[in-house]
Parts: sequence; C-alpha cells; structure tokens
Amino acid sequence: MSKPVPWLLVAFIIPMVLLIAIGVFSYYSNSRLNQAFDQSDHTQEVILQAEKIISTLKDIESGVRGYIYIKDSTFLEPYTSGRKAIINELRILDSLVTPTAPQQAGIVKINSLAFTKIAALDSVLQIVKTRDDSDSLKVIELMRNGKLIMDETRKMITGLIIEEKNLQNDLNDTKIHYSSRVRLAQWVLIIFGIIFFALTYWRMVVEWQQKVKYERKLEQQVIDLEVQNKQLEDFSFVLSHHLQEPLRKLGTFTDKLQLNHSDDINEEMSYMLRRIGLFSTQISKLVEGIHTIANLQKQHQDLWKSFSLESVFEEVLRAYDEKIKSKSAVIDIDSNLPMLKGNFQQLVLLFKQLLDNSLTFVNPDKMPYIKVRVSQVKGNEIAGLAEIKQNVEYLNISLADNGIGFSSDFTDKVFEIFQKLEQNEEDEGLGLGLAICKKIVLNHDGEIVAESQTGKGTIIKIFIPIL
Repeated sequence: MSKPVPWLLVAFIIPMVLLIAIGVFSYYSNSRLNQAFDQSDHTQEVILQAEKIISTLKDIESGVRGYIYIKDSTFLEPYTSGRKAIINELRILDSLVTPTAPQQAGIVKINSLAFTKIAALDSVLQIVKTRDDSDSLKVIELMRNGKLIMDETRKMITGLIIEEKNLQNDLNDTKIHYSSRVRLAQWVLIIFGIIFFALTYWRMVVEWQQKVKYERKLEQQVIDLEVQNKQLEDFSFVLSHHLQEPLRKLGTFTDKLQLNHSDDINEEMSYMLRRIGLFSTQISKLVEGIHTIANLQKQHQDLWKSFSLESVFEEVLRAYDEKIKSKSAVIDIDSNLPMLKGNFQQLVLLFKQLLDNSLTFVNPDKMPYIKVRVSQVKGNEIAGLAEIKQNVEYLNISLADNGIGFSSDFTDKVFEIFQKLEQNEEDEGLGLGLAICKKIVLNHDGEIVAESQTGKGTIIKIFIPIL
C-alpha cells in the first residue's frame, strides 16, 4: 500500500503548477499586447509621415503659385524649403514600410508621383522666371497636369492612411483582447492567492489545533508516566527493603536451627534447611537485581561527567580484590585508557557485573585469565547493530575470559532479563547481570554483544560513543 502524499507537498506542487501556468499565460498575453502597442505606434508614425508629405507638397505648390501671381521671390521660400525636406520625408516613409508589406507598391508610386510633381513645378518656375509670355499656355498646361498629379498623389496617400488606420483599428481590437486576458490572469492570480492563503491558513490552524491536542496528550502521558515511575520506585523500594528483611531472617533462622539443633536434625532435614537457605539467598539477590534495573534511569547528557576509563576499572578491581585473589585470576587491562563521558556509577556497575560473571563461571581446568582491550572504531565499520550511528566515533571495549562459555545459539538471548543459561538450581547466576549491562550500555547510546562457545570462553564487546 503506497504512503499518502503529505499535504504540505501537495500544497506546494499544486500552487507551483498553477503559478507557472498563469505566468506563461500572462507572459504570452503581455508579449502580444506589447507587440500590438508597438505596431499601433508604427502605423501612427506611417500616418503622420504620409500626412506630412501631403502638407509639404502643398507648401511647395503654394510657393510656386504665389510667385507666379506676385513675381516676388519671397513667396518661393516654402518651395525651396519644401523641395529640400520632401526627399528626406519620402525616404523616412519608405523606411517605415518593409519591402514585403502590401503598402510597398503604393509607397513606390507615391515617390514617383511626388518627384513628377516637383519636376513639373520646376518647369513652371523656369518658364515664369524667363518672363516669356509666349509660354503662358505651356504654364497652364503644366499646372493642370500638376494638379492631376497632386490629386493622384493625395489619393494614393489617402489610401495608405486608410489602410494604416484599418490596421490600427485591428490592433486596437487586439490590444483590448489581450488587455482583458492580462486582467483576467491578474484576477485569477489574486483569487487563487486568496483561496490558497485561506486554505493554507485553515490547514495551519487545523495542524496547530492537532499539535496542541497532541502536546496536551503527551503532557498527560508524561504525567502518567511520572506517576507510574514513582509507583514503580515505591514498589521497588518496598520490594528491596521490606522483603529483604524477612529473607534475611529466614536465612538466619535456618542457620540457627542447623547450629543449635544439629543433634535433633537428621540428614534429610539438614538437606532441606540448606536448600531453604540457598533459595532465600537467591531470592534476596533477585530482589536486589530487580531493584537495580528499576533504578537504572537514563540521565540527560548535560548531567554526565568526564572521567578516565582507568578510574572505572580501579573502582571495579578494588571491589573484587578478594574474589580475584581467591580465584588466582589474572586481570590483563590495557594501559593508557582513554577519557569517557557518561554516568560513572553506572559504568562501574557495568564492569562489576561483567567481571563477576568471568570470575563466577570459570573453567575448573584453567587458571582464570581476563583480558580487557580498548580501541576506537567508526560507526560505519560496525555491522548489524541497531543502535550504532554510521558517522559517530565509538570506544570498543572488549572483555574476554577463558571460562566455561556458553553455546553460540544463545548469544542473542543472554542480555534478556531472567535469561539463565545454566539449569543447575545451585548455580549463582540469576539471569539479571547481563540484562543490567544491556540497560547501562543503552543508557549511554551504545551497544553490547557477546561471542562465546561452550568450553572456549566468552568475549563481551561494548561500543560507547565518544562525546
């Protein structure tokens, strides 16, 4: 079954897709709108330039007409200036229309008519300046032809202006169309933004309410857990103190019976009394072990202290000095042990338990030999342990003995509580020592593993992160 897509991812992807689509649509519409504005400006420029040509031609003709009637050269000023300007104006008009445009043929004809008109006026002016009355009819003919040329030119320019205005009207429709599309995109963006903001705000409120509800529930669970822990501590206290006293008295009474009434006790009764004493001792140790496990709470790292591993082993060896001598055991510990950060008392208890196991389950045919070695190892070099982090440096503390060992089939079970491998009722092991060790190592964010074979000793490996 596929996992549900987180709402935050959906809330990101959908708006992003819509924003991209609206952005593309808006960009295209704006591009077409700007293009329409540019073309409209261009057509307006063509219209103004065409009207300017008509006006210049009129000025040229008016100047010539005034000179004909008055014979005053000052009337030729519009002719002179217009004749110079018309060439540039025709060139500008020609440059405004591309060679492939439909208007290009009309532009060519307008140029031809304009120059023909100017040539006719030049001829009229030349005749008038010579004051030859015999050419009056010719002047009239030239002026009549000039009028026809002017009419034709005006007609061509008027047609050009009409075409440009029609084009301008189409462009205005285009501008209106794409302006409405741009406004539509803007409104869609605004409405979508409001909807998305409202939905996001609603979702955030829901998430916040769920978070508050979860936090309150978690707070209540913490309170309940604290109550349960307090009850467990009280129970552990009662178990370790109030139950220990009857057990001690039971052991004391059995010893007194054996000592004070030895003559009245037969062999069977003596055996049963010994068994009662043994079982009361085991129960006392079991109660003490349960109390120890119940009180092994993990402290926050801020409360941990730095100390040398050597000081830990010094404390352990002092506690087990007599047992080491009684077993004639050899303890071989690395020199120059590193510093460590954690709970000093818990680590002392850890190695007390391990050393006690090695001194308890000795091989009767060998002198006990316990070797402790310490090295550093990277997390990614340790395989198959759940609590190990790949990018963390660890202290690898190994404790190896040559005791009786145990079957390799039990290496995954030895750290479970009450997991007793030996079935002998008189055996000192209660199945709590290694469970205590496991709890202490987990409290230090580490891991502990065992390697063993029956009759070949045991190796305990501990991995504790270097902080």
